[in-house]
Amino acid sequence: RAVIKADNIMKDTRSGKLPVSLNIISFNAYLDCLGRNGAPNACQRVTETLVRMKEVGILPNRITFNTAMNLLAKSKDSGSGKMAARILNTMEASGDPSIQPNERSYAACINAVARSSQPERAQVAYEIYQRMGKPTTQAINGVLSACSFLPKGKRQDAVRIAIELIDDLKQRSEVSPDHITFSTMLKVIGTSMPPSKEREEMVRSVFQECCEEGLLSDLVVRNLKKAVLQSVFRELIPPENGEGNNIRSEWRRNV
Repeated sequence: RAVIKADNIMKDTRSGKLPVSLNIISFNAYLDCLGRNGAPNACQRVTETLVRMKEVGILPNRITFNTAMNLLAKSKDSGSGKMAARILNTMEASGDPSIQPNERSYAACINAVARSSQPERAQVAYEIYQRMGKPTTQAINGVLSACSFLPKGKRQDAVRIAIELIDDLKQRSEVSPDHITFSTMLKVIGTSMPPSKEREEMVRSVFQECCEEGLLSDLVVRNLKKAVLQSVFRELIPPENGEGNNIRSEWRRNV
């Protein structure tokens, strides 16, 4: 309903039925409304909005592009990731300080790529991450998400990228993992590696680091259970009198 109302307002202003002047705030609010309400045909809507802005002589700013990429990140359009990457490239090449991408820009683009269907999304998301001046936890989680559920031919690359990403994270004092980081890392291992001793050892390592950080959330536990044999899961989290999982309070202290 909100999307229909927003579309009608934009249509009426264009036809002159609604006698108001559009400005940058109007267009940014329109794109934000579309993103918040899961509007369909995101690629087409972003293109039409940017064209309309050019027609009325309004230049997009950083908020415009960030909001457009957030809309694309929530889209099911097949070309949403590639379109977001093109927008980010435009921002980087603009030379205009008001358009230059910030941390939110990179995170939004990474999320759009991660949620797309392009087979090479893990590599593309990682390359975008490497262009960031100051990585964020949201961006790291986005790249890890891009490494999940890849086609068989891309799964080895996904594990390599995920390991490199976590190693990079450990060397940075300005950014820290959250429970999504550990949960998604377990998902990458569970969906990209065949059952093996190597996979089990990687899961144990991620689990240990997660517990040390006090970030063992229910989501982490669910993905842990999917990534290892039941016997290993029970070893890591022993049953408590047969009535649930015995999870120490210090393992959850920062959730």
